[in-house]
Amino acid sequence: MIKPELLAPAGNLEKLKIAFQFGADAVYMGTPIFGLRKYAPNGSPQELIHGVEYARKLNKKVYLVLNGFAHDTDLTELSAAAKHIQTINPHALIISDVAVVEWARTHTEIPIHISTQASTLNWRGCEFWKALGASRVILGREASVQDCKTIQSQSDIELEIFVHGAMCASYSGKCVISNYTSGRDSNRGGCVQTCRHNFVIEAPSTPSYNSHIMNAKDLMGIDQLPAILDAQIHSLKIEGRM
Repeated sequence: MIKPELLAPAGNLEKLKIAFQFGADAVYMGTPIFGLRKYAPNGSPQELIHGVEYARKLNKKVYLVLNGFAHDTDLTELSAAAKHIQTINPHALIISDVAVVEWARTHTEIPIHISTQASTLNWRGCEFWKALGASRVILGREASVQDCKTIQSQSDIELEIFVHGAMCASYSGKCVISNYTSGRDSNRGGCVQTCRHNFVIEAPSTPSYNSHIMNAKDLMGIDQLPAILDAQIHSLKIEGRM
């Protein structure tokens, strides 16, 4: 039985050090370039470089998040940042877009992890990403523990799953409610978490009332840990939040 990696979010250098101090084996960090939380306090270039160096001294890892869905303008921005990303030299890049995967293969030698945003839920999908150079797939939140066991029996790629945190009320986190309500693209880092807001509900035959009508409960996977360990999943991920 393998001991799975515990992977925690780190919005900045201070949170990275706290995560490592409290037992995380690895952290994932965003950049202002092309993550899904570009309005969060992402690490500065100097912090990212220092964070990776700090992790290596502890024999721990830092994964850099580039998991937005790319428009052509985003690909231009990424190409301009290639040298900078190589300088940071994280242990892996977390990517959802196939064009960004191709960009990473062309411009860097950094290992590739496929984001949950790619909605991979079966072993053939995992084999597809492996053929494109990925070393790990972060399965869609819709995947069950049994799905993980089936995939592991057919593919030897590393699997990562979420075990704690926000369960986006959409498919694998792909949502356009924020686009509609605020004009900010959820899938390019602009989500305002509209689903967490309190709405006024009006109906002709009943008084109006307030409700968090779109809220999903957060995931608490601790009770599933025995089954997760049995499934030999490589990495257990805690959701990052704004």
